[in-house]
Amino acid sequence: MNRRYFLKSLGLGATALCMPSSFLLRAERYAERYNAPLVKAYAGAKQTLFVREGGILCFGDPYAPPASIPTWREWHTDYCGEDSNGLADAMGMSDKDLDYEIDEWHFREMYWNRHESPEAVAYNELQAMDIGPLSYGKDTEVIGSLEFMDAPCPGNDSLLVTVPDDLSLSCLQWRLEKLNHPMNIQYAD
Repeated sequence: MNRRYFLKSLGLGATALCMPSSFLLRAERYAERYNAPLVKAYAGAKQTLFVREGGILCFGDPYAPPASIPTWREWHTDYCGEDSNGLADAMGMSDKDLDYEIDEWHFREMYWNRHESPEAVAYNELQAMDIGPLSYGKDTEVIGSLEFMDAPCPGNDSLLVTVPDDLSLSCLQWRLEKLNHPMNIQYAD
């Protein structure tokens, strides 16, 4: 588990992405009054970050199934890197059986949840961005956070990133805008 904190500067050692007190005050008041994050709606935003139950962040439709499910042959050659010669014998399957789609649950558990799901895409893209420091110094104060989870529990190999509250969502959108990655934030239905 990895947490990223949004920081408010309290002194001179602030980074270039120091959150202004005026924004923080507006975001806190908005969250208290409306029980919702203070977020902008960008007309030309390239991406929308969806927030599911539990604060789970997603890029794309949070409830979309896999776009395509491979056949057993594709699974073993393309995803597992096995040689197609003699594959049927090695897998104990007939050549005809190798051309059936694999079970959707199997594909989700073995690949999709970690690589192509909306949650995994959000995890990988946000992890790659310089969202903020991983720790805070003597001249900063923690005001919000993101939690990056790799396989959050036994039997679950998903990649997830979560936000604990509305203030963290407001801080995240502000930080993404400052990093030239403006995006809309919307709660999933």
